[in-house]
Amino acid sequence: MHPFIKKLREGIRLFDRFIDREVSDIVVYGRVARQRSESIAERAKGKALRALHMGRVARRKADIVGDTVVKKISQVDVADIYRWTTHVIVRHPKKILLLFIVLSSLITFMGLPQVFNNLTADMEIYLPQKGETEQIVNEIRNEPNASWSVDIIILYVYTGNALDKMNITNITDVSVLREMSYIEDSLNPNRTDYGSQDNVKFVISISTIIREVNSTPPRFKKALLDEFPNSAAVLNLTKMEGNYSIPDQKRVDDIIGYIPEDTLRSFVADSNNDSIYDTAGIIIGFNKNLSVEEIKATVDEAIHSGNITHCFIKVTGPVAITESLTARTYKEVSIILPLAVILVCLVLFAFHRSFKIIIIEIIPIVLTIGITLGILGFTSWAITPQVLFVAPVLIPLGVAYGLYIANKYTEIDEKDRRKRMLMALDKTHKPIFLSAATTAIGFASLMTANMHPMRILGFGLSVGIIIAYLVTIFCVPALILLLKYEKAPVIKPTKFVRNFPIANRKKIVAIAIAFSLFSVYTLQFLKANMNLYDLAPQDDESILTMKEYTKRFGGGQLSMFLIRGQPATATSYDFSMKDVDVLDGIDVLESRIRDIQCAKPLSIVDVMKIVRVPEELNLSQIVGSLPGFIPTPGLNLSEIGKNTSFWDAVHMMGDQQLPYIHKSARQVAMDIFYNTLSPEMRGMFVNEEYSKTLIYVDLPAADTRTIKRIVNDINGIVDNLHLSLTSTSHLTGFAPVLVEINDMLFENAFNTLAIALVLVFIILSVFFRSIKIAAITISPIIFVVGLEPLTFRMLNMDLNLLTALIGSIIVGIGIDFSIHVTKHILDEGIGLESIRRTVESIGFSFFEATLTVIVGITAVFVANIPSINQFVIMIMVLLTYSMIAALILLPAIYAIVVLKR
Repeated sequence: MHPFIKKLREGIRLFDRFIDREVSDIVVYGRVARQRSESIAERAKGKALRALHMGRVARRKADIVGDTVVKKISQVDVADIYRWTTHVIVRHPKKILLLFIVLSSLITFMGLPQVFNNLTADMEIYLPQKGETEQIVNEIRNEPNASWSVDIIILYVYTGNALDKMNITNITDVSVLREMSYIEDSLNPNRTDYGSQDNVKFVISISTIIREVNSTPPRFKKALLDEFPNSAAVLNLTKMEGNYSIPDQKRVDDIIGYIPEDTLRSFVADSNNDSIYDTAGIIIGFNKNLSVEEIKATVDEAIHSGNITHCFIKVTGPVAITESLTARTYKEVSIILPLAVILVCLVLFAFHRSFKIIIIEIIPIVLTIGITLGILGFTSWAITPQVLFVAPVLIPLGVAYGLYIANKYTEIDEKDRRKRMLMALDKTHKPIFLSAATTAIGFASLMTANMHPMRILGFGLSVGIIIAYLVTIFCVPALILLLKYEKAPVIKPTKFVRNFPIANRKKIVAIAIAFSLFSVYTLQFLKANMNLYDLAPQDDESILTMKEYTKRFGGGQLSMFLIRGQPATATSYDFSMKDVDVLDGIDVLESRIRDIQCAKPLSIVDVMKIVRVPEELNLSQIVGSLPGFIPTPGLNLSEIGKNTSFWDAVHMMGDQQLPYIHKSARQVAMDIFYNTLSPEMRGMFVNEEYSKTLIYVDLPAADTRTIKRIVNDINGIVDNLHLSLTSTSHLTGFAPVLVEINDMLFENAFNTLAIALVLVFIILSVFFRSIKIAAITISPIIFVVGLEPLTFRMLNMDLNLLTALIGSIIVGIGIDFSIHVTKHILDEGIGLESIRRTVESIGFSFFEATLTVIVGITAVFVANIPSINQFVIMIMVLLTYSMIAALILLPAIYAIVVLKR
């Protein structure tokens, strides 16, 4: 065999053995791998089974624990918690009392100072947030490089002629005008800072106008040279002199003569029709971080330094009134609170003839007020002065809760004081709790109103009632036990009162329905009238001054509306405040507003009519000297420069483009006019881009119905006059804000009342576990609420910021009587005899509680604030209705239900 073939065979054989060996190894490795994977899978399966088993065990244990917890929770009885609590109270009265005193002291000490720090006088806080009015106010306040402000103070200036016609001092006498100027400069030393340094945005008065006109020649000369550099060579401009001061009397009289009569009435008035101007106003627009007290201090310093001798100056205006209201409310509450406590003490002593009951009732009330006001302070919310009256309202309500416990304690015949207290609490805690809950719900309905102060008031009253309940339940029993209080027996109502509801049940219900229907009919006569004067004490100086100012001058509430156009550019003045067509539209708008009685508008157009082109100017000569100028018909340049007002001058000029100027004669005149004004005067009316302007309207400080008519008329004119502008806002400022608040009173009154009734009905249904019992219990309150319109009519009252809340508040307060009657009848079983016993046993307690509440809140009358006085009177009347309805109408309804069975 050939050696090569032999070697090839040998090689193939070796290769075959190699392949067999490798394949055998792979098979072996595969078997091992399979065995290992099967082993791993087996172990994993075992672990998974063990994990599954452990999960099932854990779930069973968790189910057992959960079932145990649920079972224990289900076995817990609220009554057990209450019984444990009451036992702690009667066993440790000293510790309980000390705990609440310490807790109240801490909360009061930390929170009460913040309450007074958060007091605000802003009327805008009453408006819905992010509403149209708030947006306009913010747009005005935040306009950069403009002297715009909605925070206005008025200095009421008058001469002796206003008091005595024999005194012939005129408000336009130089001596008076210089004194006004001194005051203005003291308040606003920098007239170019837009309020950034002295916080005064603008000052405007007859003195300001005269000084503005007197200082125009130098600024006019500069503006003229800027537009026509050749004018210095053509004209003698050295005579164009003046400064920002009151000139001599002749010059003053000349300037007064320039002012149109309609515009002049915005600055001065002849209050006694003797042809002598005797009254004026200095209107000050300022930043919010400048207080009225600082302005008053500056004015007082000027007066006392002897610089003011020819006139009289008083500070007033809407902001002054609201800030005074804030300060006076703090002062009045500090008087009302102790007085309310004293009055309540007198009533308690008269009924109980014991000083111990005074201690028992007053200590919990003091703790309640401290905790409530402290919590309000913790919220850091802006608080209006009316919220402080939460305290006087809580005093009599908290006392009523304590009286229920004290009276029941003395009625129980048990020698062991602790047992007697436990029995008294067992009888009273449910109706007191339900009363507190429903009262809190009634007050909480105010939190649904779209007014921030109403929401804060509702929060404060709701929290206060809850705190009053907790403090009463814990502290009153502790004090009764510690003082070993006993009460002498009292005479119960007569048998006639006892049987009256049952004997006259149908008549009572019929009369109640008839009165309610008649009252609902009178609802159409009920008006909302939020009078500015009624918000503050009537003896307040700012209120008295405002009334006098309005009577003599006819103004007092400076309002404004915003006109938005397009920015003026180097190439176009169209639709800007430099556009003559736009200004013509503003002029028409003002003339229509002046047709409205008591409305005094003021705009940049009026300033343009006052400021004059200097007599020395010969514009025709200046323009004619321009190279390449060709006069065209209608330019009328020769008529301009003879003491013509800028308003007339602008309208005399045409739109012909001037050579080398690249602007028309009219545009040049418009630029010269704006540059002739001082920065403050210009910034008061137009913004930096000339895209917006403010039109001011002075309105009288009248009742809101009168102001609403004027505001609606002005807004109607604005809406119907279609100017070539982007947009025109409605009137804003203090008066329109009051009108908008006034318009919301009805809406808030009905919404909060409906919510209060629904929520109280739901709570009664849950508590009594019967819709029928809940409906019967709430029926007296529905009757009382139905009598509200008739009561307003009989007392000759309108809805105001506080009386609009009366419905929700009386639901919360008045439902207490009905709850106690229903609970007493249910405890004895519904029947005629249980109704009689209820009226007899509970009637005197109702009378005592009602009288205590009424006498306690009479302390508010010392504030002499009409709106609050009306609110208190309505509370008194409706609370009396509620007591009578619970003692007569509710038993009569129960009697009808019993006899129908």
